[in-house]
Amino acid sequence: MEEELFQQINADKTREYAPAIAFAALVIVFGILGNLMASIFYGYKLPKTPTNCLITCLSVLDLVTCLVLCGEVIELCYLLNFQFVAGCKTMYFLNQWLVMASGSMLLLIATDRFRKICRPLQRQFTMLISKLGFAAVMAFTFVVSLRAVWVVDVVEIRKQMPEYKNQNVTFYFCTMSKDPNLHGTITAFHWVDFIVFVVIIGGTAVLYSFISWTIYKSRSKLQEYFKAGYKMSESTLCNTPMKDPNTSSGVETSVDIERPSMEAKRVNSLGMGSKTSSTNLTLGRREQKRMKAFQIEKKITFMMIIVTVVSLTSFLPHFVINLAIKSKTITEDDELKGIYQFLIRLFMLNNAVNPYIMAICNKPFREFVENTLCKFRKRNVTFN
Repeated sequence: MEEELFQQINADKTREYAPAIAFAALVIVFGILGNLMASIFYGYKLPKTPTNCLITCLSVLDLVTCLVLCGEVIELCYLLNFQFVAGCKTMYFLNQWLVMASGSMLLLIATDRFRKICRPLQRQFTMLISKLGFAAVMAFTFVVSLRAVWVVDVVEIRKQMPEYKNQNVTFYFCTMSKDPNLHGTITAFHWVDFIVFVVIIGGTAVLYSFISWTIYKSRSKLQEYFKAGYKMSESTLCNTPMKDPNTSSGVETSVDIERPSMEAKRVNSLGMGSKTSSTNLTLGRREQKRMKAFQIEKKITFMMIIVTVVSLTSFLPHFVINLAIKSKTITEDDELKGIYQFLIRLFMLNNAVNPYIMAICNKPFREFVENTLCKFRKRNVTFN
């Protein structure tokens, strides 16, 4: 009798969780496709530069994470009867490790952007430093996530179900262990998670604030150039073909827009101020190259700022709900409701949305995806 009741409850809960299951499945599918395209484009279609290396590492990491997150769909389908202890521990460990590593990679990329924009004349990330940074991120998050092996367990709960004539049913949840001896350890690890999250949020916010301020000052400096009579042709600056490290070149740029060239100084010393505007003086070739490089770096930085904001924002519902559960604002019964199961999994967007933001901001990547899809369609039509 109890087994039949349990099957009925599980079926009802599966229907209740249908929106969350559909959301998780769609995020996984689109995340796998998008990150696969991004990994190929930045990893194989572009030159081997430190920036492209970091973006490739992030895309590959998100691709693997989307594959692992398939466990979230399985868990939703068997949320009340998850009795596979090894699977429970493994799923929690992999989710914690890969998701935390993805967030840490955003901080590493922000550091690379900071050095490119704010410290162009100092030592920049090299391919070796980028790879070592990625390895360090993976090692650190691996060690931190190992706690799942002993603090996560399948918990057996005997509950009375008022909506089913107050009958008692035994449920099995994959969650944090209820062992009183592990309470202090679990609390300590929650604080570790909180500190890591604050460091990632705070670090990226500070770095991108400095970057934004540097870009703003550079624009002011450019306006000063124009006022001084160093008029630069807009068509020369914006329309001259230039190899983009984010498209088909591998030119690493060191932007130093605030330092006028010797040519600009010479022109100024000759008294050729604003009166020479009719001669349509242009900045020297070196300044033009720096200006173009600066525009490229701004474009990459703008793209990564959007990626960072969207990715980290997707974690907020997860943290808010967990905090509400710990403060008893949300009960454990409420946690099992479909709306909370949906909201608590919004963090999955962190690993799926990045390539689509890159496609919006990066026209060559968008064209690569379109060309790939067109080739696939043509081959499919030919095969049929």
